[in-house]
Amino acid sequence: MASSGQSATKLEKLTIEAYDNPQFSGTTDKKYELQINPKEIHHSYEQLGQQPALLATGKVITDVKPNEYAERMSFEFIVDATGVVEGCDDVYTDIQNLTMLTAEVNGQIHTPNYLKIRWGKKLNFTGTLAQMKISYMTFAPDGSPVRAKVVMGLNGFVDAAKKASNDNNSSPDLTHIIEVKDGDQLPVLCRQIYGSSKYYLAVAKLNKLSSIFDMQPGQRLIFPPLDK
Repeated sequence: MASSGQSATKLEKLTIEAYDNPQFSGTTDKKYELQINPKEIHHSYEQLGQQPALLATGKVITDVKPNEYAERMSFEFIVDATGVVEGCDDVYTDIQNLTMLTAEVNGQIHTPNYLKIRWGKKLNFTGTLAQMKISYMTFAPDGSPVRAKVVMGLNGFVDAAKKASNDNNSSPDLTHIIEVKDGDQLPVLCRQIYGSSKYYLAVAKLNKLSSIFDMQPGQRLIFPPLDK
């Protein structure tokens, strides 16, 4: 019980925010607030190991980056329409709204939304959906789900220009090597790295892409230094 003159601490709900840009800039009204906060959040880092790098001279070397990691986050939560907890009238509709926000392609950017996970003042994770598993657990007599468990996993996201800057900050003679993320577009990557999208055909040719759309998540693309 709060002491006299003190207000009770406000319960903060974990919120999933959706953005239409990899800089997560501007405000968004696309949000999903968890009805029941998760009991656990798993935050992990996977070492990427050695990467090939290209010198301006054309020589390929092995660039050892022992401190480079891929960041992951996962958590599970309950959606409940049994009436025990307020905030959900229909589980199936709630899950559809969540799927539309996190997994379905946003027609304006031709890729699923970029996601920001917020919980109070401490947790602020930016990423993209890696996987989502939905388990319907309890059903009404007519077969409608009234309780579901959602397991969500996200890949940490760093915009290509910032990553390239970090990777090459101390090695100006090295090209940028970018790992393709789901939804990346070659002209956009070129604009982020070079300040202009006009180099996308040259980059596609260098990387032996059959077209500018011939990119797969996890693929590494070489962006060579511009001729001075």
